[in-house]
Order: sequence, then structure tokens, then C-alpha cells
Amino acid sequence: MPYLKLYTSFLTVLVLAGYTFGQEDITKKLIETPPPGTTFSSLLHSGPRPIDGLKIGDRTPNEIEGLRFSETTPLSAIRLGHSDKAAVIKSFGSDCIDRCRLANGWSVRFDYYSQPSGISTAITDHSGTHLFSLVPKPEYIGRVRSIVVTRSQPITVKSSLFRDSFSRNCAQPMADGFQIKGQKPRKIEFQVGYYDAYGLEYTVIDGSNNDNCFSEVKRGLARVQRIRYSVPSYVERAVVFEMIPIPD
Repeated sequence: MPYLKLYTSFLTVLVLAGYTFGQEDITKKLIETPPPGTTFSSLLHSGPRPIDGLKIGDRTPNEIEGLRFSETTPLSAIRLGHSDKAAVIKSFGSDCIDRCRLANGWSVRFDYYSQPSGISTAITDHSGTHLFSLVPKPEYIGRVRSIVVTRSQPITVKSSLFRDSFSRNCAQPMADGFQIKGQKPRKIEFQVGYYDAYGLEYTVIDGSNNDNCFSEVKRGLARVQRIRYSVPSYVERAVVFEMIPIPD
């Protein structure tokens, strides 16, 4: 069908662009299976522009006041791409290798580089499309790749805090329902990601009376449920990963 051919060609161009220009990892998002409910528009979101000279382990300057976990002890002692499980145990104790509880209802989870990574990418050239597995270099195996801080009860902050330094990406609805004739539309809550080029991402619960996940939050408030610190994909490509061809 003409539409399918056009759609396939468009994806090929995006994959090539993601590899050539080193933008936020578009290729990874297209190759990996997206979560249920993820929209095609969210897959095409290119994200913030990469920062020249950013090194693995560099901290973001964009943390929100009151939620600056990377600046507080003991989390401040952990550096992405540098710290390993021994460093996590030293800071948090032997019961906190992968996850543990923090104060005020927060918990933390650590993810480490491992082999294989389970991440693949594709490169298209004159000879066709070639698949590669992204494998961490030996010196990065066992080091912290990401830190995820979550809270069972979201904390409310001003939505304006996300506007200047963050890109906005839409995710699937958390709740949905049918509108009954004569009644007001049911509220639909979306998970929206605000993220910067340093690898910081806030997962926010956004309530709206319409199905447009990309509309701005009108109430002026956002409920933060998760904070993720990770090595940006463009830094991983340049520093951490080796590309291993996948046989046809």
C-alpha cells in the first residue's frame, strides 16, 4: 500500500538521521518495542540538543528545588558511569545493592551496565540496513547506568519549573473511560516526561479534560512520581558502547 511504503521510508530516514547526527537516541526508540499505548508522535520526539563536551558522570544543573537528590547524601556520592556496586554498598549499606528506601516516602533503584545490554540499533547505507548490538566496553561493566527515585504518593510542584530547561514527551494514559451522554467528560491522566540533555527525567502525572497528551498543564501544578538520572544516550554511544554486528 502507498501509505505503508511512505511510512517505512520515513522510518528509514529517521534511523539514518539518528545515527548520523547523534541526536537523542531515535534509533533505539524505533528498534525497541514501545510500551502499550505509546503514540507514534512520542517516538519521533527528538529531545533536547546534545551538549558539546559533556562527560560521563557530569551532573545536571537543572534539578528542581526540593528534589535535588544528586546533591544530597548519600546519593551525592554515586556518579553515573563511575560508581559500582561496592560504592553503592559503601553509601547505602549491604541491603541496598539494587534498591532501598529513602526518607519521606521515596525509594531508590540502581541499574548497572551489563553484557549483553539488550539494546540494538540499525544503520542504513547503500548496501541496505544493518543491525548492531550495543555492548558496553569491559571497563563499564558493573558500573551504575541509571538511578531511579520513585514515590508512591506523587509530590506536587509548579509546572512552570519544567518549561525552560526541559523537553516534554507524552506517554500513555494512566486511566480512561467512556463519556456518558449528558455528563461532563471524564478526567484522563497522562504520564508526561520532562527531560534534559544531561540525562535527568521527571515523570509527571498530568490531569486533563481532553485526550491531547501534548497540551500544556493549565492548572499550573504537576505531580512528580518518578525521577531518573541516567547517562544520556548520545554519551553512551560515544563513550560506553561498542557496536557489534548482528549476523543476518
